[in-house]
Amino acid sequence: MLNRIKSDFWYELLSSPVTVISALTIIVLVLACAFAPWIAPQSPFAQDLADRLQPPSAEHWLGTDALGRDILSRLLHGTRLTLLIGLVVALMVASFAYNLWITDRNQPWAYFDSLARGWEYMLGAALAL
Repeated sequence: MLNRIKSDFWYELLSSPVTVISALTIIVLVLACAFAPWIAPQSPFAQDLADRLQPPSAEHWLGTDALGRDILSRLLHGTRLTLLIGLVVALMVASFAYNLWITDRNQPWAYFDSLARGWEYMLGAALAL
């Protein structure tokens, strides 16, 4: 019975094109983030004012910015911080929602106490960053 439930779950999950495309996008972003130091063609911080505002070319696949930095390298390295922030926010929201769920099930009158505790979690996480 359990195997049938598992196979039905995976069948439903993989039969949705939106789910498959989303999962592939996340996998590509995580791999690009993990291998950014080796994939990036140039340093994301190296400035070359002679090559500023260049269009895409063989040397700079996405062009350069106003300081001559390679945009592709900056995007690859910026993905790391973006994914980290997204993960932290998702974990904070999940812990806050779980806290509300536990409080609501056990002590419905303690709803505002759990809101205060959630606010403390968010402030603590913001200060930790």
